[in-house]
Amino acid sequence: MSAEPTGTKPAATTQEGYRWWLFIACVLVSLTNEVSTAVMNLSLGPMRRDLGASSAVMQMAVTLGKLMLGAFMLAGGVAGDVYGRRRVLVSGALGMVAASLLAAVAQTGGTLLVARALDGLASAAIGPMALALIAGAFSQAEQARVIGLFQRWNNLNSAREDRQAWRDTNREDWQNYRKDTWDYRYDRADQIWDNVQDYHDDLFDDHWWGSWYPGYVGAVPSNPWWWWAPATAGVVSGFVAGAETSEPYYYDYGVTTVYQGDTVYVDGKPAGSTKAYTEKAVALAKTVAETPPPTPAKKEGADEWLPMGVWALTQEEKGDAVMFLQISISKQGVISGAYKNTLIGSNEQIIGSVDRENQLAAWRIGQNGKTVIETGLFNLTRDVTSAAIHFDTGNTQTWLMVRLPQPTMPDQPTKVEAIDRTPPPFTPAKKES
Repeated sequence: MSAEPTGTKPAATTQEGYRWWLFIACVLVSLTNEVSTAVMNLSLGPMRRDLGASSAVMQMAVTLGKLMLGAFMLAGGVAGDVYGRRRVLVSGALGMVAASLLAAVAQTGGTLLVARALDGLASAAIGPMALALIAGAFSQAEQARVIGLFQRWNNLNSAREDRQAWRDTNREDWQNYRKDTWDYRYDRADQIWDNVQDYHDDLFDDHWWGSWYPGYVGAVPSNPWWWWAPATAGVVSGFVAGAETSEPYYYDYGVTTVYQGDTVYVDGKPAGSTKAYTEKAVALAKTVAETPPPTPAKKEGADEWLPMGVWALTQEEKGDAVMFLQISISKQGVISGAYKNTLIGSNEQIIGSVDRENQLAAWRIGQNGKTVIETGLFNLTRDVTSAAIHFDTGNTQTWLMVRLPQPTMPDQPTKVEAIDRTPPPFTPAKKES
């Protein structure tokens, strides 16, 4: 008669314990991977300051991990079938650790991008392998319940990520990044002001309009620098029919509205295709076929045009300002004005219109111009604003527009005391109709 060995657990009990320990291990590895990715995302703001990386590099770093995850998830499953699921899962966990360490010691933006790519590859290995190991450890009758538990955790984690994405727009790191970006923009504005003072006495005065409006002869108004006058948000809201609002919206291109590849991101979330956004801006700029010159009213209170000032248009990161715009808006939301390139000596009119519901302005340069400039209607009430430039090549770039100070006398250009360095108010994403 044989007896069961003392201290030995039944095989079924051992198998049961093993399966649930495996389940817990897979969940913990997946959780650790998500935490690692979240920590890296939260660190991007300080990393940008430490590395001195451009906004384009940081935006790429934000999306590169998920891009690699989507691209190589199928390959991760194939690797598990060829080399063994546990081995690939462990390799993915080690890759995750390596990506975190590489990001921590990164000294350049390129190294950070490599770390993000490695993190995405690790996620591509961990995700399918964890699910496959769990499915293989349980019987077919149990798989639905167990996989349901795993997916429920994953759904909870997805919900957490959605909430975190909103919190990210308000977290201190993001606010610091936004502040750093605008500090740099205002420094550029000061630089541009210093470099273009010599142009103040021959740009956009009344005599200049005749060069691009055939037959138009300038008549000196009481203030020959009328076209330079700025406008406040309240004035714009009351002047442009249909634009009345108590909550002006400011488009912050390059920060909250980002054109990246084929996708436009608003507040860090995909909002639509670059093609669709570009086509909308181009259509808005081409709504009006031609416009008359914006001129001051002959009688007080009979204004048909509201001057929005004279602006320098320049690349955000570097370069001298050689392109200048005068922008005026009619009561009907038509945009008219002038463009001057002092480098090549070209003069053109600008023609466009305002989407009053979405508080968006877009215009083209020249009657048949294919380059379109887009910015927020109320962005034009600021001293400095970003803008999206849609080139006819299909490329969209973020440029900087800097308002030039209005001279007090035609022969005595006057620089105001200082630019208001407060970033434009931030509001959650505006849903365009």
